[in-house]
Amino acid sequence: MSTRYLNSAAAAEYLGLGTGDLGAGIIRQMVHRRQIPYTKIGPKRLGFDVKALDAWQAKRSVPAREEIA
Repeated sequence: MSTRYLNSAAAAEYLGLGTGDLGAGIIRQMVHRRQIPYTKIGPKRLGFDVKALDAWQAKRSVPAREEIA
């Protein structure tokens, strides 16, 4: 069974935003601005659902422009 929820540092690494405290800080800023989906697991603990992160990232994808020959 795989882990469904990631912590801030793991979510940042999963999304390619950085590692360790730097990545976790970026994720916390995004949570504060409500730019990324998250779940409150406890009074001071957040979880990031891998499936929700994948869907969020897919919605932000920009299609390539077709070349006109």
